[in-house]
Amino acid sequence: PRVILRPDEPWLLELDDDTFGALCAAVLCPLDPRGAGRLASCCRALRERLRAPLAALQAENRGVRSLCAKAGSTCAALLVATRLVWGQRSLSD
Repeated sequence: PRVILRPDEPWLLELDDDTFGALCAAVLCPLDPRGAGRLASCCRALRERLRAPLAALQAENRGVRSLCAKAGSTCAALLVATRLVWGQRSLSD
């Protein structure tokens, strides 16, 4: 589902820090950071509020992409994976 922010409904900007942090934790996915970018592009105030979380997400995404490359996989493949195995060691158990 797509969230559309309208100027007459600034509810997202008025969330307290704990609630906004919980929302960020749900949206900021290192395997697929596109959702976070879309959220930040909604308006200038939201982009400002997401500046630090997006910087951290960018660093996490670099690490995840590097790990995926070492494992011979991609972030997209990991998003849909139901089981992870690294060499002879299972990472999903």
